[in-house]
Amino acid sequence: MMKSEHIQKADALNAEGRYQQAAAECALGLEDLPNDSQEKALALLTLGRLYNKLNHRDRIECLRKAVEVSKVAFGEKHDKTAEAMGALGVALSARGDYEEADRIVEEATKLRCQASGVDTEQAADAYAELGVMQMYQGRLKESETTLMRAMGIRSRNPGKSHPDYAVSLRHMASLRNTEGKLSLSEPLLVQSVDILERKLGKNHPEVAASLDLLAAQQFERQRPIEAEKNWKRVRDLLSKALP
Repeated sequence: MMKSEHIQKADALNAEGRYQQAAAECALGLEDLPNDSQEKALALLTLGRLYNKLNHRDRIECLRKAVEVSKVAFGEKHDKTAEAMGALGVALSARGDYEEADRIVEEATKLRCQASGVDTEQAADAYAELGVMQMYQGRLKESETTLMRAMGIRSRNPGKSHPDYAVSLRHMASLRNTEGKLSLSEPLLVQSVDILERKLGKNHPEVAASLDLLAAQQFERQRPIEAEKNWKRVRDLLSKALP
């Protein structure tokens, strides 16, 4: 599947953590893609996820379109369709639309596990999305079970040195913070930051996401100097990624 020049640029910028520039290139690339094509479905999903990271007002609309086009281009039960559904469900849950989010994410998780198997990276992605949604809704016991399942898969595939595993560590740390278990959260965040710095570089926005949680936790534990040092670094990183 050939990608347009704009979409190729968007992928490269996204990998570097330059989300705003990536979204602009992706939006330009969409204009050249045939309606209801697989290329358009994938580009819409990429743009929707970028909009999510940027908290863009059109993120829900873009992800709905990604689901709609994916159903036509790939089929209603295809893994890529389920992937788009999962992304939409998490975005809806973050906005507080829990009833619709529940239905979409649970269906997406079932479809992805059927399509790829229950011990695959795709299944881990689906469980991670479901666990985050459950955490947003305050369903903490369910969230713990689901996030642990995602992290267990990622520890084997793609492995404990991969950025996806670092993201799972951050998810678990967020859950522990929500539970008020700050002493359990900090080691997870320190490990997450270490993996992300080694694999993505010290200036990547994913590092900032874990550092921000770590700083908030340090502040809660009466360590304001450490917290402010990390928050300053977060501000510096985001100012470069989101000009």
